[in-house]
Amino acid sequence: MAQAIAEDVFGRAGVDAAFSSAGVAAGCRPASLNALNAASANGLNLKEHVSRPVTEEILKKTDLALTMTNIHKTRLTELYPQYADKIYTIHEYAAGSGADVADPYGQDAEAYDFCFSTLKKLIERLAEKLHSGGGGDMV
Repeated sequence: MAQAIAEDVFGRAGVDAAFSSAGVAAGCRPASLNALNAASANGLNLKEHVSRPVTEEILKKTDLALTMTNIHKTRLTELYPQYADKIYTIHEYAAGSGADVADPYGQDAEAYDFCFSTLKKLIERLAEKLHSGGGGDMV
């Protein structure tokens, strides 16, 4: 959901940035029905989305890697310490907070809707923050 939200928010804000979605525990699966429905209810389409794991190649090419949780951030920095300087949680980078975005995987529609709303607010903050500094490539 985060990639679709970011592309929408940054596109409307006129911020030049590229986004790519990858996960710490992802494995080539389509978006869940609850993710599809949360996105669709907000005018976004995840029908073509297929999850994929984060790799060194992906991190090498990116300017900024944002995770939903501190556990995800820790895992990535353990696996790829050479890229630790560009790995943050989205709360940390966008709002200066140590909070997590609750991962809705396997939960009900309400959890996905809440996650969508939380991500959208943080990504809007991120777009404002990066608007003056240009864009880049983000995972």
